[in-house]
Amino acid sequence: MLSKIDAKHTITIIVETDPAIDLDSEQCNWPLYKATLDESHLVFKKDQDPTRFEIGLIPYRHLARIQDGAVKGVNAGPASERVIQVTPYLSAVEFVRHGVVDIKNLDGLEFKRTGTPRVVPDDVMNMISAWGVMAELSDHVMTFNKVTEDDTKN
Repeated sequence: MLSKIDAKHTITIIVETDPAIDLDSEQCNWPLYKATLDESHLVFKKDQDPTRFEIGLIPYRHLARIQDGAVKGVNAGPASERVIQVTPYLSAVEFVRHGVVDIKNLDGLEFKRTGTPRVVPDDVMNMISAWGVMAELSDHVMTFNKVTEDDTKN
């Protein structure tokens, strides 16, 4: 039986490259944190607080537009020779723009989603890109926006 999905449910993640994480500590277990998102498996450097990304569900219409926007048909002649072009980085960027609903402890910036639909603003997207965490955030957003077998049992 399919179950109701809470559209307001979110998860909070910390990216692996956050300088507040003490990955050299023996008590720090990044693989276990990544699997469970339980911060008790992380160790933070003294007097440092990590940046936390809150990820939410993307409405189905926006999700469809993101997925459709990443696929383009290229007419190369007869139907048997047509090519489909996929642009995965474009969809990764759009997943982050639509799926990140809040960022806490963002040094020097106040985070507020803008526009219609509400998305991460360009100045913050530029920072996410510069930090090199677009793929990691996108993976979390995509995973969070999939219904798993366990979800359907609850």
